[in-house]
Amino acid sequence: CVFLAISFAVTGSAGFACSSGETKHAEFFAFDAPVRVEIRRGDLSEEIVTEIDSELKRLETIFSVEQGGEAAALSAAGENEKITISGDFAAVLKKAQAVYRLTDGKYDPTVSPLVKLWRFYPDYPVSDFAPPSDEAIKNALPHVGLNKISLISGETDSAVKTDGATQIDLGGVAKGYAADKIAEILTTHKLGGGYINLGTSSLRLLKVESLGVRHPEKDGEKILEIACGTLTDVSVSTSGNYERFYDYDGERYCHIINPANGRPANTGVESVTVICKDGALADCLSTALCLCSPEEYE
Repeated sequence: CVFLAISFAVTGSAGFACSSGETKHAEFFAFDAPVRVEIRRGDLSEEIVTEIDSELKRLETIFSVEQGGEAAALSAAGENEKITISGDFAAVLKKAQAVYRLTDGKYDPTVSPLVKLWRFYPDYPVSDFAPPSDEAIKNALPHVGLNKISLISGETDSAVKTDGATQIDLGGVAKGYAADKIAEILTTHKLGGGYINLGTSSLRLLKVESLGVRHPEKDGEKILEIACGTLTDVSVSTSGNYERFYDYDGERYCHIINPANGRPANTGVESVTVICKDGALADCLSTALCLCSPEEYE
């Protein structure tokens, strides 16, 4: 796994720009984000495009909170109530738990109630934003912690909570997982080259010559350029404190919430790009690393 952290004041949007030669492409919309699939070897037939679209819709249904998916069912469950989950949800939850442990809890998808308190969900942005009270944050924090959710593996996977008030949202990490699943479809049909870009922050490289991470404050410019060479079949995720934020009374509050104190990230790290073999892990790590100070990278 490779990660790059960039620290400076920024405003703008995150994303990628790939150089991959002549391509064929298809566009979709899933996980509340645009999805672009580009290939350079083979043909994106109508049947393959339909298969990709169906897979995206299937995964979105599983992970969607708004559509009453498995995250919604688990969040609504009572203490010690066992909830049956799909293999896909179990796979992503297992990866999330691994990164939770690896990062001492910096990556924690149970910050969902705090994300709502800070009004980054479900109706972002809002015109009447104001930071939540200290009391509201204090009341939410005891229910945060992925260690309150256990995965029970078996013929049928299930999950259980030790705290009935704990809520979970795996929508962000599911984007990287979905990009990897689309790559599997392309590989099955012997299609190659190019990339899958899901929501501008989660990317699966099939084969490209170079990868550019867009400059967050200068439109049309790149913050860095990576010569990919023989780098193939890897996932890339970028997180930052500049994509979604509120300015209030001279302070900026970003959408990445620190599970330790219930407040937006304020570490001086503005952007993190992670490159590794697994899309879900890349998504988890890029979020967690935004909660690390620059000194922690040394």
